Amino acid sequence: MDTTCGAEALFDEIEKYLQKLSDGVRLSKSEDKKLRSILDQYWGIECPEGKTCLPNTCLFAKPITWVEYHGYTSLGELLCYFEYEDIEVLKLKNRGSIDTLDAHWARRGGHFNA
Repeated sequence: MDTTCGAEALFDEIEKYLQKLSDGVRLSKSEDKKLRSILDQYWGIECPEGKTCLPNTCLFAKPITWVEYHGYTSLGELLCYFEYEDIEVLKLKNRGSIDTLDAHWARRGGHFNA
């Protein structure tokens, strides 16, 4: 049984382009096109039977500092939320927080916040 994951070959390029977006750099047209193509390939890959995506077995499950800064545990999780289809300018968004200290969107005005 082959447990080699085809997605691992795409890791370096995906990380390179997404890290540029993380740094606030707008991708050139050729980079944008390349990233979209690579992401299409990534989503077309089936995980091998018996392969688990854990930090010790999969590059996409390993924690990366710049990815964690955006609120994701791994590049794989970031990709699950990254929108690139029908989006004109690619941007990397921070994940919504459920931290009660950072949940300003959940607070109600008045005496409820006492």
